[in-house]
Amino acid sequence: MSFAIPAGVSLVSALSYHMFRTFWRIMETLSDSNKQAHKNALLSLLAQALTCSVMLLPIFGFFIDVYFGYHNQKLLFYHELVFSCHSSTNCIVMIITVKEYRNFVKSLIYSNVVKTEAAKNSYRHQI
Repeated sequence: MSFAIPAGVSLVSALSYHMFRTFWRIMETLSDSNKQAHKNALLSLLAQALTCSVMLLPIFGFFIDVYFGYHNQKLLFYHELVFSCHSSTNCIVMIITVKEYRNFVKSLIYSNVVKTEAAKNSYRHQI
């Protein structure tokens, strides 16, 4: 376990550096729209990779607690709470960083607002 976390962080860091370096190297050959699409994709991937820390940090904290013999039920509860938030955090990051998902959520919100306003107006006309 002591080797897995630094190895994982090093691997993600090296891959991220390589992706961004490659992007900057070929940037001049891309059109403006492709350049923006590649940039958005890389930032989305980076944000999703960072959400892994939401899952890995509580596990690392739990192992440190066990290793040093520290027993605290409240701290264990917080480790589990943060660990369980990984999928929600990843979902929010996906909605924020991917344009298609963001537009879909906006359309859902807008359609519900329109329906709510129409229902309010029809209720007002009945009175």
